[in-house]
Order: sequence, then C-alpha cells, then structure tokens
Amino acid sequence: MRARAWTHRGGLFVALLFAHNSAGGCSGRSTAALYDGPRLGEPEYRLGVADVIAVDIKENPTFSATQAVVRPDGHITLPVVNDVKVVGLTPTQVRAEVIRR
Repeated sequence: MRARAWTHRGGLFVALLFAHNSAGGCSGRSTAALYDGPRLGEPEYRLGVADVIAVDIKENPTFSATQAVVRPDGHITLPVVNDVKVVGLTPTQVRAEVIRR
C-alpha cells in the first residue's frame, strides 16, 4: 500500500511504501497500491511490523528517511529524531508525532 500524508506546517510528507502481507496468507509477492487516505466510512490504514515508510521533511532533508522499516519492537529510526514508535498508528498520526518531536 502507499499512503500520502501532507501537512503545511513543517512540510512533512509520510508515505507508506509497502504494507506487510496480510495475516490471511502470504504469497511471497508484495503489491503496492496508491493510498490517499480512508474512503468515507473506512478506517485509515494503521502501520504494522515490517511496513516500510518514507518520511520527507522538505525544509530540512537531513531529518528525512527514504525507507524506514517498522521493526518488531514497533519503532522506526529517523535521522536526528532517532526512534519513533509507529506500530498501530495511521500515517496522519505518524506525521503528527514526527512534527511534535
């Protein structure tokens, strides 16, 4: 899955690049689909272990990460900010947490 989450404050872009395989079955192949947020009545995607996200901070690329893998402990590592717990969060919530730091 791909996700886009934008904010004007801080110019932060969070993209969910690849979602982990569903618990129902693992084919070994990953598929990517564009994700622009939840459809009406659907919950927003929540990050899980092994998801890969990109965090792009336009004003300061030093803080960006092109591929941050959600580790088994539920955290990702970002430059300067260090570890951020993201498992179970939506891309919008991840954006807010990174901005908060």
